[in-house]
Amino acid sequence: MENWGCLLFANEVLLTSKETHSIELVEHNARTVCHEISHMWFGNIVTMEWWNDVWLKEGVARFCEYTMMNKLRPEFKSWNKYVTDVFKVALTKDEKAEKTHALRSPTPDAQELCDIFD
Repeated sequence: MENWGCLLFANEVLLTSKETHSIELVEHNARTVCHEISHMWFGNIVTMEWWNDVWLKEGVARFCEYTMMNKLRPEFKSWNKYVTDVFKVALTKDEKAEKTHALRSPTPDAQELCDIFD
């Protein structure tokens, strides 16, 4: 979880190593760290007034996650997986969803926030 000036992670995210865990888990956890760091800079310092634009906050964090991984750990070839990991998954979820909503959805109260995090 990101907070202004502070990043909090479960121990197992930071203590993953290639010697004791699968390479998939190591890569996933490294991407999680990159994602949360990007939130600290984009989502917290430059933030939206309300949750209507959560797509922008999460979209930029996801994009930065792969961009940072490509720079920091090029051996994972994360950027090559962006289309299948992100774009294709999003299209598949939209196709199978019983209901969808507009990219920018009105969220008048906090009770409706969970609905827009898909």
